[in-house]
Amino acid sequence: MRTVTFEAPQDPGAELPQADYDLVVNATTVGLGGEDPFVDLPLRRDGFRPGQVVVDMVYGGGSSLLLGAAAAAGARTVDGIEVLVQQGALSLQIWTGREVPIETMRAAARGEAVD
Repeated sequence: MRTVTFEAPQDPGAELPQADYDLVVNATTVGLGGEDPFVDLPLRRDGFRPGQVVVDMVYGGGSSLLLGAAAAAGARTVDGIEVLVQQGALSLQIWTGREVPIETMRAAARGEAVD
């Protein structure tokens, strides 16, 4: 695997060659308030492709606009709640040495009924 570090351009009109990347991660607060991420991020709504993984660390009620656009293009998407669940599950497993009920944790984190 090749790691590429990219610093966003200072020119707000600049865009990333996002189709060139297999993994795109939004680790900013853009989208947290429901704003359009394509206004503030150097990404294009139509720039995603199948085979990409797009992670949006923003979490809240429902899918973000960023993940919606990525999913519509056929990319695999991961939202901030899933990142939180996976981190919590791994931490609990390390701490207790036991398998954790990840499906129960996921349902609880999403506010769904837990059996």
